[in-house]
Amino acid sequence: MGLATPDWSFPTLEEAQQVIAANAANADYYRQYYMQWEKMYLPQMVEWLSLIDPGHCIDVGPGNGTLAYWLRQMGWHVYLLDNVPLGTFITPEFAQREGLHYYHCSIETDPELPEIAPVDVMVMGQVIGHLKYNPQPTIARLARQYLKPDGLFFFHNLDCERTSGSYAYESWRVMPEPGSAPPVADMNTCRTTLADYREMMESIFESTEVFAYEGAPILYAICEMPKG
Repeated sequence: MGLATPDWSFPTLEEAQQVIAANAANADYYRQYYMQWEKMYLPQMVEWLSLIDPGHCIDVGPGNGTLAYWLRQMGWHVYLLDNVPLGTFITPEFAQREGLHYYHCSIETDPELPEIAPVDVMVMGQVIGHLKYNPQPTIARLARQYLKPDGLFFFHNLDCERTSGSYAYESWRVMPEPGSAPPVADMNTCRTTLADYREMMESIFESTEVFAYEGAPILYAICEMPKG
């Protein structure tokens, strides 16, 4: 995968956020809350992805579509997987206009995932902490099905050692396997710490880089070559 010279004539993250604020299905909530949350973790993602030649990307749990929109403006083909119907956060009109391919599915319990050719990059941001089941088999299945042999899988999640909040499970290790039990009602399910994050990623991928970001309470992982 080649490294690109950033073209600063393309929209900045801030400009992308303004477009989303004008088009999101939940625009008031996005402007009041979500824009600020995104500023904790998306700048680093934009910095990394601006160095990769545009190709095909799957964004798992795209939220309001800020990163997806930015990627499209950079020349990427973007596919979105989410467990909420189109129209919840991203409107059908916006997805169609911007060329975003949206798939409503459960990455945890659907017997088959959407048919998408292998991609260069996958992104899964702020998702692991909300999954109802052990994330390890879900991430492994996604990576094996969708990631090219030389592809990169980017993750980010809250660092629970530097934030407050209650979670249904103290670790991914004690969560039930996908579909093996009724899902808990809690929105925050999987507590993530740096050590847990690293152990989980190393159990799935041959190559991982996991670290805690100093500028915000965020954990990042950059992974490639899923095992198995």
